[in-house]
Order: sequence, then structure tokens, then C-alpha cells
Amino acid sequence: MKPTNLRNLGKIISVVRVCVLAMSVVLFTACGADKLQEELDLEIDLVHFSSDKTDIYPGEEVHFVWEAESLYDFDVRFFLSKDTRKSDDDYRFIKEQCGYDEDHCEQYDRVIFTCLFLMDNSLDCDEDNKLISVNDITPYLEELPMPGYVIIEVCDETRCERAYTELNFY
Repeated sequence: MKPTNLRNLGKIISVVRVCVLAMSVVLFTACGADKLQEELDLEIDLVHFSSDKTDIYPGEEVHFVWEAESLYDFDVRFFLSKDTRKSDDDYRFIKEQCGYDEDHCEQYDRVIFTCLFLMDNSLDCDEDNKLISVNDITPYLEELPMPGYVIIEVCDETRCERAYTELNFY
């Protein structure tokens, strides 16, 4: 073989080595990505959800306490439901964007939404004395007393988590 052919062969072998090394790094990273995500727990987690009462009468407040953990911004929604499963006929009464960039409902903090049930079937909710929703829940209330549940749903870009608590309207 001529010396120029040997140099070209050496260059080709070097290029092949670099390509094999690069592919190994890509495959190693791709195969370990799920485990890394699992270890870092990048998905949304609903850590806590509760309320301070199960029965509410006109003129009374109910406090919903919740906490979610996520590395990303997320949505939180509250629904009135006749059962413990979220469905299309549930009544959404809160929808908020939460996260590091928001001035309220930050991840890794306990959040309290306070809702006031009024005689006109209005359910007005606030966080830190800032009104976040005003709702006429008459369509949800078929009759009084009305047994039911409040479902919380927290969602990031990849998945949602839900929990519920009992809330009966009188």
C-alpha cells in the first residue's frame, strides 16, 4: 500500500472511532434517561389535598389546602363532582397557572384556596385575599342538600394527578 492510502485509512479509522464513541454516548444517555428522570422525579406530584369541612351552608367558607411538586410550571383545576371520579359533567370552579414564575400557588409550598358559598349559589374563591374565581354553581346544584366532592387536578405537560375530598352543600 502507498503511504497516502495508509494515511487515508488512518483518517477513516479515526473517523469511525469518533462515530462509534459518539453513538455510544448517545445510546448510553438515551438508555439512562428514564432512570435519570425517575431519580430526579421530573413529573408532577400532588403531595397533599384536604379541606377543613365536609358540609357547607350559605354564608360559610371552606378552606382547601394543597401542595404540588414539579420542576416545571403546572395547571391546577378544582371541580365539583357528584362522585370521586373526574368526568365531563363535573363543574370546574377554579383554574390557575402555578409555578416558579407565578406570584401565587408556587410549587413546593402549601397553598390555601378559601371559597365562600353565598345564598345566591355563588362560590367565590380567593388565595391570599386575592379573588381568583367567581362562580354561579346553580347548574351543578340540582337540589339542596346536595352531596358531592371536590376534585383537584394538577397537570404538567406530560401528566395529571388527582385527589378528592367530600363537600356537601346545604
